[in-house]
Amino acid sequence: MEHYLTIENKKITCVFRKLKRSRRIRLTVQRNGRVLVTLPRLVPIMVAKQFLLSHKDWIAVQLARLHAVAQTKWPSYHQVKARAKSAIAARVKHFNITYGFIYQKITIKQQTSRWGSCSSKGNLNFNYRLLFLDSTLLDYVVVHELCHLEQHNHSRQFWQLVSRAMPNFQACRRALRAVYI
Repeated sequence: MEHYLTIENKKITCVFRKLKRSRRIRLTVQRNGRVLVTLPRLVPIMVAKQFLLSHKDWIAVQLARLHAVAQTKWPSYHQVKARAKSAIAARVKHFNITYGFIYQKITIKQQTSRWGSCSSKGNLNFNYRLLFLDSTLLDYVVVHELCHLEQHNHSRQFWQLVSRAMPNFQACRRALRAVYI
């Protein structure tokens, strides 16, 4: 059943839904701006309408929040990817002064299980989400992948290479494991 509520000269659609398992009246402001009123099966619609009217101010606040979020200009994936490539390429260049390795290209990817990788052809691949990490962790991943250009394994020699630029690599490694990709 639908009902309309006027808030700040705007007609808001309110949908009433009765559920057997519902124990109380509940209001939900949906993303599309509709208000869903869930009520126990035995509660009369008039009681639910009174409840709805008594929460008019709360509904107005929720609708204002929805509107604010809708007006926010979020960067697109391509914009984030471009920022990530720029930031990561700068860090690769910075740390490669220490190493002097030769690499082919830097690629930014949307990976779900890796922060970075190094191909046998010398390509460095990085997850765009690195942009959202602490700069020390980003640096650790950059150094890690740079060192794979020389050592394609995790041998003692590899970790010695990593420690040249990042003596605290073990703490970074532990911290990175705690971050969910």
